[in-house]
Parts: sequence; C-alpha cells; structure tokens
Amino acid sequence: MSSQAAPDRAAFRDFEHAAWERIAGGYAAHFDALVGQAVEPLLDAVGAGRGRRLLDVACGYGAVTHAAARRGCDVVGIVFSPVMVQRARPRHTGLRPDAFMVGDAAALPVASATFDAVSIGFGVLHFAEPERVFAEVRRVLRANGVFGFTVWADPSTPNVAYDIMLKAMAVHAAPAPIPAGPPFFRFADINECRQALGAAGFDTASVRLDILPLTWDLPAPDGVFEAFREGTARNAGMLEYQPPDRLERIRQAVADATARYRSGDRLVVPVAAALISCKAH
Repeated sequence: MSSQAAPDRAAFRDFEHAAWERIAGGYAAHFDALVGQAVEPLLDAVGAGRGRRLLDVACGYGAVTHAAARRGCDVVGIVFSPVMVQRARPRHTGLRPDAFMVGDAAALPVASATFDAVSIGFGVLHFAEPERVFAEVRRVLRANGVFGFTVWADPSTPNVAYDIMLKAMAVHAAPAPIPAGPPFFRFADINECRQALGAAGFDTASVRLDILPLTWDLPAPDGVFEAFREGTARNAGMLEYQPPDRLERIRQAVADATARYRSGDRLVVPVAAALISCKAH
C-alpha cells in the first residue's frame, strides 16, 4: 500500500481512476462474491424499501443498485469509471437506462435534498477527499435522510485476508511510486467516522459502526494473492512495481499464511467489513 506521506489529492484521484479503468474485470472476478455478502446489510442500514429514493455512490457493477431496485427503491447508481458503467448496464437489464451514470462523488450531478438514502459500498477508501464526498452526500439527502457505507475493517478485527496480504508486502515489497492517499483503514474507526461525518452535517449521535464477518472463497493456493494483484487499486499498484524475486516472495508468504484456510482445492478465508450508518440533521 501507499506510504503515510501527505496525500497528493489530484495524483491519487488520477491513479484511482486509471486503476479502475484497468482492473474492472479483475475486481468482478475476485471480489463480487465477497462484497456481495455486505449488500443486504448495507441496504438494511439505510432503510432501503418500496417508495424510498436511494442514490448508490461509487456503485461499481451495480450490485447494491440492483438489490435496492428489487426492494422497490427508486434508485440511481453513480460511478466515476465509464468502464464500470458500461459493464453495469448489461448486467442489470431490468433497470431503466438512466439507472447508471458516470459522475464524481465529490461533485454529485444531482439536485440537493432529493434522496431519502445514500449508500456507498466499499467506495470511501478510494476517494482522494472523503470529507468532500460526505458533504456532497449530506447535500443531496433530505432532512432525516440516512447514509450508509462499507469499508474493509482493520486487520486486527480480525480481517484475516488483508492482514496476511499487508504483512507479506510490509516484509518483502520494495518501495513503489504510488501516490499517497488517505489512510486505508481510517473509517474503520468510529471516532474518525464521527468527526468526519459530524463536520459534513450529520448527527454524530446517530453514527453507528457494525462489523460484518465475511468469508472469501478463492482457488488454492494463490487465490488471495491473485485477487489483490488483479482486483485492487493501491495493492495491485504496489505489486506491479515489484521485481520478480520480491513478487515471488510475497506470493509465497501469502500462500504459506493462507494454507491453514485450505479446504480441498479452495481457500476459505475470513474477512471483515465495517458498516457505518448515520442520519442527516
């Protein structure tokens, strides 16, 4: 992952945009089943149901968007990657053509006070300026509207897959010219959430953080390593710059550490997500 240097917001945003244009297919192949486990809890947290107007920010392939529509929501999904929108539309042909649109989460192309709920599924950790995004979310929410988002939990939760991968990289990876971004696990901390969401106009007393235990089912022995290499932004960027010997050491360290989670030809690895929800004043 990136260093703890001060973030260069423009460089980080450009890096993330380029990464998601490139890794869209890899993310779907490796992460769809994992992140899908958090969809219904996220929609429960924002009260998604018939007659509710919901904006799904950083919607990716549209799993949350589609599930919200199944619940009867009037829903729109926004993502900054045109490739993601191109892939989402044919996946969810039952939704109206304008259900997915390209847009910047830090400058949402929708009117103020027009949504009952906003969801962000694992998108916050990819924003160069999350505080601006939170302010935009508050702007588009009606009074007493609900905001919910998911992020990966801190590795100590335990979040086993991330703990294994990050430890292997910390030991074996050489530095790489990846633009510094906001701390990856910042919003897995409820105090950080309360501070940032309160500043954006949300009711700090309503901020809630729940841990979602998830299970990642991947091919053995290298499923976890390949998922990070082919389906992530920051970590894949780091791995791309590694010389072959270091890359092999990282791969082997991850394979060794995940061996205890092997079941036949599969790895069944614990992962944890943090689900944060709050209400607008």
